[in-house]
Amino acid sequence: MNVWGRGRQENIIGVGVSNYAEVKTAYSPNERWKLGISLYAHKLSIPRSSSNTFGMGADVSYKFYPKTSLHLFGTYYLLDMKPKRCLDGYHYGGYLSFDLAERWSMDVGMRRYGNNLFHQQWTVPIIRPSYKHNGSEINADFGGMFQQILKGLFFNH
Repeated sequence: MNVWGRGRQENIIGVGVSNYAEVKTAYSPNERWKLGISLYAHKLSIPRSSSNTFGMGADVSYKFYPKTSLHLFGTYYLLDMKPKRCLDGYHYGGYLSFDLAERWSMDVGMRRYGNNLFHQQWTVPIIRPSYKHNGSEINADFGGMFQQILKGLFFNH
């Protein structure tokens, strides 16, 4: 079992300061399965206002073949710690990960977002190419951009 944490602070010019902290634990019962649980806190401080978000998440991964794996994830979050009947929001989803070459991989799937406060839900595809170099990974999720391009081409007449 592994446990690690991360944090960051960003000064957003003209807006305020964003602070983020996360703690995660991961467990692998064998070489095919991986299970993870995480807790996080995010505070956004802007002049005359601030907001706090607290969340908990889980993820499960299963490796079918040496170069193909399935990943499922979910996160629930609260906008503050005041008592309430339901959680403020969530997102969950899954994707398949394909190792295409020694340094290249591709993740393809779907992510669902929900907001209980405004009773909204939306689904966004995951299209995330990755490049690995010297132990570091660079990736970008183009799913939302791809979805907006398709909407603009076919559904906005």
